[in-house]
Amino acid sequence: SYVKLVPSETMVTNGDDFFIDVYVNAHVPVNAININVGYSSEMVDIKDVNIGNSVLTIWTHEPTIKDELISFSGGTFKRGFLGEHLIGTINAKAKFTGNTEFFIKNVELLAGDGTGSSVVTDKSNSNSKTSFYIHDQDEDPSKISAEVKININADIDGDGNVTIGDMRT
Repeated sequence: SYVKLVPSETMVTNGDDFFIDVYVNAHVPVNAININVGYSSEMVDIKDVNIGNSVLTIWTHEPTIKDELISFSGGTFKRGFLGEHLIGTINAKAKFTGNTEFFIKNVELLAGDGTGSSVVTDKSNSNSKTSFYIHDQDEDPSKISAEVKININADIDGDGNVTIGDMRT
């Protein structure tokens, strides 16, 4: 199971609006979540968080935006959801020129197994953060260079070791 951030754009112009979808992919039924997404308030303004299309139907509290964290906390009436589902959409506005990122600060997924046991999540998931370059309107975006990092995680079952068991998962 993992949380991923999917941006509408990876390069935005200073002053432009953009959004980031927050998804959860569950390998076992999950019926409650608590997720914090971090960001730099120096680089972006968070306008609001849209939960209208969320898989969650019960909210412990509406998503909050405080101290450079966007918090999602809620669940479902059902025994849980499997697979990839939208949790919410963060609507933001670029403030200053430069690099910035949104990242998963912490994740708690609870199983719909009647006991609320914790679901193991892939903390090395390369989609758990997304970087942006905010450029000035007069800057030529084709002249911008960037650093790319690729993270391949073969520890599928999340036990901290790469073994034959990862092939069965």
